[in-house]
This record gives sequence, structure tokens and C-alpha cells, in this order.
Amino acid sequence: MSIFSNLKLLLLRHKGKDRLILKLKMEINQLKFETRKLKDEILELKKQYNFYFFDMNIEEKIINQLSKAKKEVNVAVAWITSDALINKLEELKNQGVLINIIITADKEKDKKAYYIKKKATLREISKNFKVVKISPRCNKYTKKEYENLMHNKYCIIDNKIIIDGSYNWIDNAKYSEEHIIVIESKKVAKLYKENFDKLINEIKYENNLIESVS
Repeated sequence: MSIFSNLKLLLLRHKGKDRLILKLKMEINQLKFETRKLKDEILELKKQYNFYFFDMNIEEKIINQLSKAKKEVNVAVAWITSDALINKLEELKNQGVLINIIITADKEKDKKAYYIKKKATLREISKNFKVVKISPRCNKYTKKEYENLMHNKYCIIDNKIIIDGSYNWIDNAKYSEEHIIVIESKKVAKLYKENFDKLINEIKYENNLIESVS
């Protein structure tokens, strides 16, 4: 092979490398652009949704969130007997915050004086108070009926903060392994409010007790 042929081959290889380098630079720039765009989207998403997880001192965390309420608190929690949480709801009511509460009917607990007294207090606190009774289910083989419960454990604060999780608002819950998630999002709160309104308004969720307290 002549010297000229070798030079031509080297030039071709050099041009090939230049094209490859140029292509890589373009791909790197595109990747940087997409990374910046993704970071911007994540920042925007963080503005819309904030999540916090708690598995210790849960009652204290709930009270801290309730303290943020300015207009309205909607509570759908199966059982509410904690004096600390009930006192906080009463405090909010006295500050002009609208309180709406849904609990579950429980044929065993509802007969006990302790629960009757707690429900009376919750009625006084609430603008709308409902004890949800759901029709029992029947085992098709044994024909035995089983009680169904309104088993939610969530709270909506000012239609923008949600508390949800495994934690019932009772004194004994603080001794169990429980958790809550706090979500700050108007979009998510809207979904929870739709569920709350359904429990309040739909006929299939029977009323053991519903009152408007002035």
C-alpha cells in the first residue's frame, strides 16, 4: 500500500472519529437537557404532593396536624375514644373550625356506657355526626351473618391535608405497632372528600345516628 493510500485511510478514520465524537456530544447535550427537564418536573411535583410517614408518637403527630386546621376537619375513623384527640377536636370547634365525624357502628361496643359517653361528646363537637352501619354479610354455606364495619382511619384537614394509616383514634392504639401517612395535596384531598361525602350521603350506609348540631 502506497504512502498516499495510508494517508487517505488515516484521514477517513479521523473523520469517522470526529463524526462519532460529534454524535456523542449531541447525545450528552440531549441527556443533560432531559435531566434538567426531569428535575424541573420533580420539583413541580413536590410542590403538589408532600408525603410524611410516621410510626412513633402518632397521637402527637395527629394533634400537630390538626393544629393546622383553619376552616374544616372531616374525620372518618372507625373508633374514636382518645381524650387527647377528642379534646383537640373540641378546641378546634371552639375556634370556629367546622368538624364532621363518621365512626362505625359496632354492636358489641355500642352497648357499653364508655362508648355511649364518647359518642355523645362527638355529637356535641360535630356539625354532622354519623355512625355508619353497613348491612351484614351472610356466609352462603353456613348462613351465618357477619358484621361489616366502616373501617376507614383517615382525616381531611382544610381539604388539603390528609392523615391516613392503620391508627384508630383510641387510647390503646398507642401501644400497638401502627403508622400514619400525612399527605399534603389538594388533588388527593379531593378524592378523600368524595369518599367522605359518599359515606355521609349514600343510603346504603345506614344511619345508626346522624344529627346536625348547631
